[in-house]
Amino acid sequence: MGNKNVKRLPRDRIAYLDFLRVFSMIFVVMIHVVFDLFNNAAVSSSEWQIFNAYDSLSRWSVPVFVMISGALFLDSKKPFGQILKKNVLRLAIAYVVWTIIYSIICNIYYNDFNTTLDQLINGHFHMWFILMMIGLYLVTPLLRKIVEEKSTIRLFLILALIFAMFLPDLVKVLESFPSLTTQKIIQFVNQTKYNFNVFVPLGYAGYFVLGYVLNKFEISKKLEWAIYIMGVAGFVYTLLATYLRSNAAHFAYVGFYEYTSTNVAMMAAAVFVFFKKHYHVKKSDSLYSKTVSRLSKYSFGVYLVHVAVLEYMTVRLHYSPMAYSPLISSPVFCIVTLIISYVISFILNQIPFLNDCIV
Repeated sequence: MGNKNVKRLPRDRIAYLDFLRVFSMIFVVMIHVVFDLFNNAAVSSSEWQIFNAYDSLSRWSVPVFVMISGALFLDSKKPFGQILKKNVLRLAIAYVVWTIIYSIICNIYYNDFNTTLDQLINGHFHMWFILMMIGLYLVTPLLRKIVEEKSTIRLFLILALIFAMFLPDLVKVLESFPSLTTQKIIQFVNQTKYNFNVFVPLGYAGYFVLGYVLNKFEISKKLEWAIYIMGVAGFVYTLLATYLRSNAAHFAYVGFYEYTSTNVAMMAAAVFVFFKKHYHVKKSDSLYSKTVSRLSKYSFGVYLVHVAVLEYMTVRLHYSPMAYSPLISSPVFCIVTLIISYVISFILNQIPFLNDCIV
């Protein structure tokens, strides 16, 4: 049964997806605020514990962005040629332009040719998301065929759960208990995964399809609460597993932060379902609805520019949450970065041509 209760804004915008995009952007910025600090702080120090908590709490945000795109593109009748011309081309241009911009910024800040060249060839660290989304858009016609039948949807998600999440997560857990026996089991698991040669549902395609499923179909109250419980469990697991593994290894271990981890997927599904079920818009033409829709529109520009804002504040102005109480300074740093990034994105969106191709 299709979802008949989804509130839509003008021009067929789905209200809760707009709000979810804005909300997710906050936590994407939070990841980038605390991640370097998490890696550089003394493991198990009070500051490190705070950064671990904030990072663990934010990891669902990137998968949710993928799920939003899946909900929109797999449920759309937009021809593939239009996707290529409008979406893929726009992302490709944005990737090239912003890669050049970030390489110039890198050269100004560090004046190092090799680092600048590396930025130009490989892109800035957060630009991987753009290439990943281009890949998903390119396989959208194939994924649309998969979601035509519930049986193929179920098979695809099961394969994604096993091969993209569970088996890699099993290896991470086993690596926490080094012994000859666990090494043999790890070798068996990796070899089995390789021999099965199941690549189609790997990566982020599972999130793309999951977003479509959670948006399209009704969810019972029991299933809803089960998803919430799994979401909380996913957060607790991410927090504790990262702490225990890092403490044992004496360095910041980030394996449980991986976006394709089962624990992160559980959090992402819970957040997505919560907003679908509980975010309601009474008047689609109200100031509030229009503001959320506009902020959602500017979120792509915010993603592209927020790292430049962060680096300016940390490298040029020497501001850092570590200089103050990280518990308070981290969210403050995040909010300031968001506000500045939204202002820049707003300005760029007012410029003809630029608003259609690089933000």
